[in-house]
Amino acid sequence: MLAPFSPVEIGFYDSDKAIERLSDLVSCKDNILLLASERRINECGLADFLYDIKKSKNLVHLSRIASNPSIRDVYECLKLLNGTNPDVIIALGGGSCIDLAKAIVALYGIIPDDELSKQSVRSAIKNKDYLSKHEHADIIALPTTSGTGSEVTKWATVWDMDHKEKLSIDSPNLFPKAALLVPEFTFSMPLRLTLATGLDALSHAMEAFWARSRNPLSQALAISAIEHIKEYLPKVMRDGRNLHFRQGMSLASLVAGLAFSITRTTACHSISYPLTLLFGVEHGFATALTLLQVAERNRAVVPEIDRIYSVFGSKEGFSKWVKDITQPVLELRLATFGIKETDLDAILDKTFTQGRMDNNPISFTPEEVRDILHNVL
Repeated sequence: MLAPFSPVEIGFYDSDKAIERLSDLVSCKDNILLLASERRINECGLADFLYDIKKSKNLVHLSRIASNPSIRDVYECLKLLNGTNPDVIIALGGGSCIDLAKAIVALYGIIPDDELSKQSVRSAIKNKDYLSKHEHADIIALPTTSGTGSEVTKWATVWDMDHKEKLSIDSPNLFPKAALLVPEFTFSMPLRLTLATGLDALSHAMEAFWARSRNPLSQALAISAIEHIKEYLPKVMRDGRNLHFRQGMSLASLVAGLAFSITRTTACHSISYPLTLLFGVEHGFATALTLLQVAERNRAVVPEIDRIYSVFGSKEGFSKWVKDITQPVLELRLATFGIKETDLDAILDKTFTQGRMDNNPISFTPEEVRDILHNVL
């Protein structure tokens, strides 16, 4: 299935059919890079497939996948791949794994071997050197979480931990060739990760709905995703091995990904980046913390935001739903993550991300962002 605005082949499969389709996709490729932990390979039943692939293909397997890929992670992968020239990358994992695959596709071969360093990787990303690259390996994404939507977007996040900066790689060449969605592959997600990724999908959908770049298609997709999340996230939190519930969340994440692949994200994501960079707040929690605060301010110019609230019965119903869904795991407030009033200046200093904050339908001043953060302390 190809969406009219997406070049990604999208399919839902059981594990056996997914492996069959994966075999077809790599059959004409010679040099394969696999990004997947050993645990993921065993959990997803890919060991026999890989054993067979090794008989006829050149397979390189990188098994160390960071939860938030950094400049160092990308540099180390490029160094390990010296001379291998992969023509397809299989990314089996969450959004971080798929983002790492995109970073490799973007940067492999554009930095001379004798110049490869963390600094040259940083410069290539910041200067967008990858946009001049002509040949790109295919990416086949097999998500094992339900939240990021990275399997259907053309950008990747890379974290510069040395400079405390969030970087983005953005190119139409980074759309995966195929996204193979296997709800069974998400069974092993623990409760906290299920919640965090589900809230990430909710943030993508809500921000796509009100983004400055919104259109009727992005809004229709966003509402569909929100409806699925409202129904299935509480259910999958109670029964994480229910295939129907996991399928509902896989679909919600996908549709939210398609929605914000049209629009990009807005203020909630922009505010979230320093929360992750400076305090290690999981991305889904960091984005969801400010959803209601931002929604209420945006409602002045996007009155259709009431459609989001109507999914939950009312604005108060939305607030209660978020509280009810998060309470068994954590209280969704900044203080839960050790953030204090005295930390707000450091957060504000890194809050205004170009392409995210300016995609919000209204402009926020630093004082308004401080007020938003103060309200969720």
